[in-house]
Amino acid sequence: MSVFKSASVRATRWAALAAGAGVLVAMGAGTAAADDGQVGVAPFGAVTASGQVTLSGTYTCDPWQGPYAQIEVSVSQQQWDGTQVDAVTYDRVACTGSPQLWQETVTAPAASDAFTPGQVQADVAVWTAGNWNGRVESWQQVGVS
Repeated sequence: MSVFKSASVRATRWAALAAGAGVLVAMGAGTAAADDGQVGVAPFGAVTASGQVTLSGTYTCDPWQGPYAQIEVSVSQQQWDGTQVDAVTYDRVACTGSPQLWQETVTAPAASDAFTPGQVQADVAVWTAGNWNGRVESWQQVGVS
């Protein structure tokens, strides 16, 4: 595959991720809400050649709870041989009171554990500092290619 075709495929995938995030905002697919905010996961993502998974979605948190919140993205996938690949990443996001887009790339802990195209189980949570009880989560099967 040429470099140009590879870049075109990646650009197409990223455009699809961005479009999916827009659909997620409009439809509310895969969202969970509470008084403290909400979080959603787009119904599809991407797998890199090295086995990382990139997912996206939206979140909302109120700035009166603090200017920032934590986002946790946990991904698991059952492999063809019966083993399971699990990975998690954390990041800090801004609380503005309005829906914001998030995107995270999750890497399996061992090089031998790589995500593959297919379905993954995504668990995404958002909470503000000192407010673990205000944590909002969304679980969803996500197609990755």
